Amino acid sequence: MKKFLTIFTLLLFLFSLAPQARAELTFKRSLWKGMSGQDVKALQESLRKIPGIYDGGSATGYFGVSTDAAVKRLQAREGVVSAMSEAAGYGMVGPKTLAKINEIVSRVSTATSSQITSKPAATSTPSAASSTPAASKKALPVRDTAPPIRSWGSPSNTLPAGAAEIKISLMTNESARCYWSNSPHTPFSEMATSFSTTGGLTHSFIVRNAAVGDYAFFVKCRDQYANANISDYPIIFSIERRYSGRDYDAPRVFMSSPTNGDSIAEGRVNLSAAAADNAGVAGVSFFLNTYDLNAEDTTPPFGIAVMLVPGSYSAFAVARDADGNRATSTPVAFTVTPKVEASAANLYQSSMASVFYAFAQFFELLFHQ
Repeated sequence: MKKFLTIFTLLLFLFSLAPQARAELTFKRSLWKGMSGQDVKALQESLRKIPGIYDGGSATGYFGVSTDAAVKRLQAREGVVSAMSEAAGYGMVGPKTLAKINEIVSRVSTATSSQITSKPAATSTPSAASSTPAASKKALPVRDTAPPIRSWGSPSNTLPAGAAEIKISLMTNESARCYWSNSPHTPFSEMATSFSTTGGLTHSFIVRNAAVGDYAFFVKCRDQYANANISDYPIIFSIERRYSGRDYDAPRVFMSSPTNGDSIAEGRVNLSAAAADNAGVAGVSFFLNTYDLNAEDTTPPFGIAVMLVPGSYSAFAVARDADGNRATSTPVAFTVTPKVEASAANLYQSSMASVFYAFAQFFELLFHQ
């Protein structure tokens, strides 16, 4: 009987040491703005665990404006949707967005648990005793050191003459303030003109009564941690002008993604370019490490997607108009890095293996006495 109680006590102790498997978030329906329920509350609780997504947000069970903004922020940052439109699922929590949330929450939880340190023993000196409870240590989130990622610059290509207003806009993957210059390679510290609407994820300003001609705005943004872009993000367009004879004006073209010096996780990488011409861009072709990818895009926004493995790359774009005039962008150099996989499952399996190994050792010790 004494031996049985000893074994039972050891089993309880060892199971208490084993990490518990983390329950993943599962829904029976897709969620979007205006919905409510316990599944919405569970979504909000998971979003709060992801740094920079729903900081300070409440788990009310109602999918309101703040939850909608958090979901869109995550989708834009993680590249979950192919386009920022309702048709592409932007703002809706479906299977793909749900899988990404579970992946990140698992990764964040694993990183947090690895930072837990043992609490020092209390001193036995009577004078050191205090009735004030000790404050619990919280693992600090990893500080953001990356500048904002810019995308969805607009307008592009050629606009008809006579527009009273033209809206210049782009999006960032995190809250930021964006500035522009008409000259490329202007340092961020020397950019004096900000977007009139900025500070969040969407940035815009209005150009009124634009004359016929070519326009270029080179954009840099800075986030709340003072991380500023070094490379330009081009927004270029032309107000249409046509000639009676052959058109000899070449298009203008700049790579907009990746930008020079970017570091991107392996897998799907979007190559995009901003291009404009006085009479319209007929197509944009993309080159990777000097090789033609043979995938001309004929409609703006101009871009293609490629699957890339880790390594160093160089890309440029070539734009053409209907009269055969061509222009080549300045190449951009970027790096593709290995994707970091979530290790929560591996950690759990390894820990359980250690526990069962301990079981075997204890049983062997008890039954061979």
